[in-house]
Amino acid sequence: MKVAIRALAAVVLALTAQGVVATPQVSEFDDAAAPFVGKARQEAEVDRIEALAHFATGRTYQQRGEFAPAAQQFARADRLDPTATTARNNLVVVAVQEKRYAMAARYAFKGIDPHEVGEVVLGRLAIYLTEQGDFVHAMEFYEKAIEAAQPGSDVAGAPQAAPSTSGEDAADVFTRLELGRLYHLAQKRAKAAEQFARVNQALDHPDRFGIDQQTREHLLGKQPSECYEMFGEAFLLAGRFPEAEAAFRKADAAVPNEAVLKFNLARVAAGRNQAEEALAGLQPYFDRGLTSEGSAPYQLLADVLKKLGKEGQLLDRLEKLHAAAPSNAPLSYFLAEQYLKAGRTDKAEPIFLDLSVKIPTFLAYRSLAEIYRKGRQYEKLLALLSKVMATAGTLEVLGSEAKPLTADADLFAHLVEAGRKRARDATKVEFGEFTALGALAQDHKQYETANDFFELALKIDPSKAAEVLLPWGVGALIDERPAEAAKVFQRGLDMKAMPESNPVLHFYLAGALAACDRIDEALAAARFAAEKKKDSARFASRVPWILFRAKRYEEARQAFEKLLARFGGEQDPETVAVLREARLSVSAVCVAQGRLAEAEEWLQQVLDEYPDDIEADNDLGFLWADENTHLQRASKMIAVAIAAEPKNRAYRDSLGWIYYRTGRFAEAVVELEKAVDEKQPDATVLDHLGDAYEKLGRYDKALAAWQRAIAAYEKDKEREKAGKVAEKIKKTR
Repeated sequence: MKVAIRALAAVVLALTAQGVVATPQVSEFDDAAAPFVGKARQEAEVDRIEALAHFATGRTYQQRGEFAPAAQQFARADRLDPTATTARNNLVVVAVQEKRYAMAARYAFKGIDPHEVGEVVLGRLAIYLTEQGDFVHAMEFYEKAIEAAQPGSDVAGAPQAAPSTSGEDAADVFTRLELGRLYHLAQKRAKAAEQFARVNQALDHPDRFGIDQQTREHLLGKQPSECYEMFGEAFLLAGRFPEAEAAFRKADAAVPNEAVLKFNLARVAAGRNQAEEALAGLQPYFDRGLTSEGSAPYQLLADVLKKLGKEGQLLDRLEKLHAAAPSNAPLSYFLAEQYLKAGRTDKAEPIFLDLSVKIPTFLAYRSLAEIYRKGRQYEKLLALLSKVMATAGTLEVLGSEAKPLTADADLFAHLVEAGRKRARDATKVEFGEFTALGALAQDHKQYETANDFFELALKIDPSKAAEVLLPWGVGALIDERPAEAAKVFQRGLDMKAMPESNPVLHFYLAGALAACDRIDEALAAARFAAEKKKDSARFASRVPWILFRAKRYEEARQAFEKLLARFGGEQDPETVAVLREARLSVSAVCVAQGRLAEAEEWLQQVLDEYPDDIEADNDLGFLWADENTHLQRASKMIAVAIAAEPKNRAYRDSLGWIYYRTGRFAEAVVELEKAVDEKQPDATVLDHLGDAYEKLGRYDKALAAWQRAIAAYEKDKEREKAGKVAEKIKKTR
């Protein structure tokens, strides 16, 4: 199809750009007709013509119902002419039809016409984005869906419901309900209240909106009281107090609970600055010892007492309530937090400790970590870290309290001292203490200390070897210590730390061995892992990656192509990400083999799926610059990459090479000098820099750069390239 597109574009170019000489009959009174001389089109014109060819092909596929190739053609049309959004609109529609929601969203973010895309497609995108937790964009697309559904909208292909007397139908009401939820979560109070008011109106007057009983029940959900509670909350926060009160009463009518109703009405009273009434309304909730509303009643108590100028009574009131209901967890947490704010850690600590045992939450752990850190109670802090590791497997759950553990060298030194002290008394040692210290030592780059504590953890409980060896080995890999990582992973295999059905140790071992240039062993481990995890693109990708690293290019290319053919139809995010990496890698393989057209096509495929992929932008731009083609487009793509990562040396090299190709040699030198890494210089960058110096007549600098390039090429075993640079030196001298 790539050939067909180019052929179509070539025909269009030939018909519009060729020179034609006309020889009409003329009279003696006519001026002789001058021959028409065609001229070469500019690159931008050629791009637009090729964009039209891609768009036409995409429409053909779309009409046939072949949505995947249609999406690809629309993607390429959009890249060639991004100002004309019709291709992008079509792409979003066909991508949603293919259930490629992530791809559809990426293109929709770039700008679409809601009326051309249609409310159904926009609604599906909004649902997908909500599921992904991207509430900002989900709100945007629900808004666009409402815009597209307005009376008079001309939405091609969108099913049209019979209009209601209000101008809205049940689908519109559903959209407004979901949009209101998102506004509510995003704390856009006025907007949430406005949407919920429209929904509430539809629920109160279903006939006006064409809503039957079944649809009404679907709108309200399985728990109508919760829906009305949400409405009431939104109205209250927006200062719409009569509507809030009405919604709370509807919630109570669905599921009667007088104490909860009085609490909600107390909130309304507080909003109206009726503090005494609010205080009275709280009492029934407290008397019942309820926990359904979490800490909100106690926060309201604090707010009301402050308005009355009685904030000094808060702790006394909370203590009395806690004495009457010591098992009330929300009350216990709130009281402990008030003690902590008041600096009364002696009171806060025992409550948080009790909660961490009976009803553990990470809030309790974080609060205790703060108490022990500030109080320099290192042994208690270490015991807490052990509990956190046992519960969550990571210290990251401590939130802001995790940062001092990795940033405060003095705190870490004291923790290490406490750990060594504990190690001398084996009867008091907890497994998690040593795994926590091992992980922290890796973060502090104290590798011998990390190894010591990981060894101690293994000694205490060999049955938990996987919990020790995996973070130990992965940490060594991240810190570029592959030989040590390989030993750790092999040790895990020798100890049979994981069942044979889980080959994760083989997977990581393969990576570590490859980094040590132990290629055959790495391939054996990778193949074993891939065989055990046949449904995993990630595990299957390790074999071609190792072959690529070993510069066994033909084997690598075939293995990558097999991977892409095998998993190419899958749409789960992990597999799509793996395939992106594979396409980037196989493109590099093709460049190394001189298969430049294939290299270009693989990069185009990455950009089809990820239109803003700066790595693919840079690689394709550099490829075109090296071939001295599409220089305007290449320049724009590389500029985008540099704007995203201005310190990326590879991107600076690409920009420098663009400048070189366009004769801007002084600017090329500036960029290429920025691209040179003095500690680990890249041979290609030095080669380019030498070329740019030579064009400026700075021959001494050119020769020096080329000599360094030869050394770097030879180190990378690129002897052919080193020989070509040597020829340049010979000619220049």
